[in-house]
Amino acid sequence: MSRRTSAVLSALFTLVIFVGLPLYAPSQIPEEYFEMISETGVDLNAFIYQIATIGLIASVLTLVKGFVPMTSYIYLLASLSSNAMMLYFNLVTFSVGDFAKFGQVTVTTDIPGGVNTMLLDMRLFIQLAFLAVGLQVIYTVLEFINARKEEAKAGIEASTPPK
Repeated sequence: MSRRTSAVLSALFTLVIFVGLPLYAPSQIPEEYFEMISETGVDLNAFIYQIATIGLIASVLTLVKGFVPMTSYIYLLASLSSNAMMLYFNLVTFSVGDFAKFGQVTVTTDIPGGVNTMLLDMRLFIQLAFLAVGLQVIYTVLEFINARKEEAKAGIEASTPPK
């Protein structure tokens, strides 16, 4: 399978999972659950649209990476942007749609006779996501440098006359 075909299939898969599914799933959830979630302070609609936007951008970046040569600076920029989008996806997911909370989510619900407050601390997962994306950025840059060296080496071998 060629790089272009693989990129198109991967982009379609990403589009279905990260855009189609989040936009379709709320129609299958009963209205009472939406009301219950909104009472906890989580804006579910904003969260869903953030995930869908991230999915759309990730699909476009996947297509770009599949259609440009691996030695192109556009490929490097698309790869680094893709890494940044995955970090943003992790931040949004672990912060339940509110990027500014940075992994600390407070969920408050009213119960008879008081208030129930729960603090979800996901900062460790955010730190692991930063580490993983940092390593992925290093890998991407090294892969780009290696592809450029291979291209230069192939160009030199092609211009050298046979002995």
